[in-house]
Amino acid sequence: MKNFSHPPTPPRAEGTGMSNVKKLSYILIAIVFYMLGYAIIQSMVHVGKFDFYTQLDSLIPLVPEFIWIYHSVIPILFITMVVLVRDKNLFFSMFWSCLVSSIILNLSYALLPSFYPRENFALNTIHDYLLQFTRELDGAHNTFPSGHVTFSWLITLTALKTRQVAANRSLCLIYIFWAICVTLSTLTLKQHFIVDTLSGFFLSCFVFYSVNHLMSSRLSLFTSDEVPHARGQ
Repeated sequence: MKNFSHPPTPPRAEGTGMSNVKKLSYILIAIVFYMLGYAIIQSMVHVGKFDFYTQLDSLIPLVPEFIWIYHSVIPILFITMVVLVRDKNLFFSMFWSCLVSSIILNLSYALLPSFYPRENFALNTIHDYLLQFTRELDGAHNTFPSGHVTFSWLITLTALKTRQVAANRSLCLIYIFWAICVTLSTLTLKQHFIVDTLSGFFLSCFVFYSVNHLMSSRLSLFTSDEVPHARGQ
């Protein structure tokens, strides 16, 4: 007797319910949301009222070559979220973490405006010109906390939760090393104070784990054993 049963359905790949186009749309929303808020603050705040400059800040040299690391945040964000993050819950956890961080950062820029004094330097290399162009776009009136540090560590914390990175020690170390380099770049490019980098790191950890906890609580609410019984009543 022939067996007319259907062949077993192959397991569905993790995260296949979310296309790359949809991912890109959410990433762009998060970027535009932050940039619009930052542009508004930049147009409103022109004088730094708080001085976070310390003796340790004065000991850090200007290294224009770090500008490439500084500008790697957005490309790494796209690569991580599109290529590595395949779990839908993790993706939206990162998405909401970015939005919450953007709100906190811009509120801090408005309430605690600070200015990093810019030193002159010779324009000899492409690194120098790119740094100069960056400074023309960013007036550095809003430094506390550092957005670059905050988002680089948010990306790293998210990457460490993906299957590919969690299972590969080398990738874990690469992401951590990259986030450390971004943090150092904000100092060696004279874009941020030391306190800006520390506050950016702690902000990323606080927001990331808080959002993850809230989202886990929300999911457990709909997957608890009480739900089926409630439906049967």
